[in-house]
Amino acid sequence: MKGFILILVIMSQTLSAGSLTVLIDRGGVSADSVLRDYRLPEGLTTQTAPLPESVELTRVYQKSNLTPGPVTPVKISQNLGWSFFVIGDDDFSLQWLEDNVDRLNEIDAIGFALNIKSKDSLKRIGDYLGKPLLVADVDDLASHFGVKHYPFLIHNNEVMQ
Repeated sequence: MKGFILILVIMSQTLSAGSLTVLIDRGGVSADSVLRDYRLPEGLTTQTAPLPESVELTRVYQKSNLTPGPVTPVKISQNLGWSFFVIGDDDFSLQWLEDNVDRLNEIDAIGFALNIKSKDSLKRIGDYLGKPLLVADVDDLASHFGVKHYPFLIHNNEVMQ
């Protein structure tokens, strides 16, 4: 019984410390209303901190189910309130970045990198863009939007390339 009371006390302290925002719920209920209303918390911007020298890329981020290739534009019901793009370290992605760098900076899109070969490659791509990229596993997010290839951009309720 003491263990049960302790769990209740910990839970009540955790819940009273602040509210949580669920971004994606895979329980069969649409996340449209949550994603439509989600905004970056106050004080948080789309600018990211430089990658510390001690950070090493891990194998999980170098292997993605997504592959370089064409992305068919599609409208989505979710409005994230901010734009982001996904790019890799391949010729197709680098050409796409060259063609779209001005637009990406104009809309202040957050950049996610996958299948990056080295830390130097990540830095080189970020330097060209003018801001660091976030190394991330975006397979689940891409799957949610029906995307199988990269590079792609999500902006104004549309997945596009």
